[in-house]
Amino acid sequence: MDAFLWNLSCIVLFTLGFVLLFHSSDRLTKCLQWISCRFNVHPVILGVVILAMKPQLTVLSTTAALHHLPYLSIGSIIGSGTVSLSLSLALPLLLFREDPYLKLMAENVQKNEKLNVPSFYLHILCLCSLMVALGALPFVASFSYNILLIALINLHFFGAFIVQNFLKYHQSQTVDIHIEPKLDGVAMDRMSELKEERTRSDDVFFDDDTDEYDAVASSKEDYDQILDDDDGGDVDPPQRVCIDVDVVVDDDEVPMTVEMVDLTKTSKSITIENMMTFKMDELEQNGGPKVLSALCYAVLVVVSGWICVFAASQLIAGGGMGVLNEDFFGYIAVPLLTNMDTVAFTVAQIKEERPSGYSLRIGHLVASTMWSIGFVFAVCGVMVMDMPFRAVDRINAVLLAVTTVYVSMIIRFRRFKRVHGVGSLALFGAYLFVNMTIGEIE
Repeated sequence: MDAFLWNLSCIVLFTLGFVLLFHSSDRLTKCLQWISCRFNVHPVILGVVILAMKPQLTVLSTTAALHHLPYLSIGSIIGSGTVSLSLSLALPLLLFREDPYLKLMAENVQKNEKLNVPSFYLHILCLCSLMVALGALPFVASFSYNILLIALINLHFFGAFIVQNFLKYHQSQTVDIHIEPKLDGVAMDRMSELKEERTRSDDVFFDDDTDEYDAVASSKEDYDQILDDDDGGDVDPPQRVCIDVDVVVDDDEVPMTVEMVDLTKTSKSITIENMMTFKMDELEQNGGPKVLSALCYAVLVVVSGWICVFAASQLIAGGGMGVLNEDFFGYIAVPLLTNMDTVAFTVAQIKEERPSGYSLRIGHLVASTMWSIGFVFAVCGVMVMDMPFRAVDRINAVLLAVTTVYVSMIIRFRRFKRVHGVGSLALFGAYLFVNMTIGEIE
């Protein structure tokens, strides 16, 4: 009875710890994005590191490695990569109709350069996964410090991934990996306002609703001509121009109310520089609290990750309840829990009834997977160093390589069809079947 209550308490502790980890990781990422935008962090660091990192997986894997749980640490990385790649394509390709939504999706990826990922990064990603599969082979796995060897090689691949992004940015001032930022509502609105003010200047003729200039009464060219005449010197009585027109569309007539403004009156000059200075001052006032919030959330991420690993280690050490072993946490629980955002993103797109505008988040998918099997695997490999590969570990490593190559081919050749979604789902099903059968037997 005491063992049952202790195991039940550990399960509840793991659940609460992961809920806290998930929430604090999300808030930490948003704070880091805000701070990066505020202090002009290099776009490559913002995209490849801050936006692509998975705090949940990173903290859980490194903490498990420190607690000498190699199968939980390395298994979480391998499993998370397989689940993320397969579900990210399987869900949208199966839930959205092929005609016209998937066709529009393929056309958007083809036309929009920000959605395209150069083949170099896909090749690097495939090489990382193939290296993990190669290290799981019996001949290589028999070497001493086999995990350390794979970790160092993958770390070099991750370095090449970042260096290529830096080189591309310094050559053309553009990044190859584009990831949509997810800031909180207030910060995002302020960033959008700053962007609009930079591009639109202080043009009173710009219509925010139609994103074009009003072609009613006087045109923008007329307004410019008046300003030119005003600068010329000889000006007749005060000139007036229509700058605000309220239009009410009716079948028979179109009544208009026109506000006349004297352009010769002197008033307090409001320039775009003044507005930008005001906005930046407003952002600077919130810089301190954002940094403090980021530090607090970082502490919460570390503490909640330790709680999850502690609860899992207690269940594993005590024999659990029959199915809660190290393989269960490493290959099933952690990968599924850390990829809940992928499912939530797809479901949100369906609820909004705008699947034609669905974004596969290709940049985020490639960068986050590279972060997991490149950087996180390297960090955990340095701490684990050596790990005996069992049959389930070899199969999972091969499944990761097959899934990576399959998804890379779909992205590279833009094969967004329902049959490819079935293939991705089949890989995900095979992964679950292997770990719920062979993994439990071993």
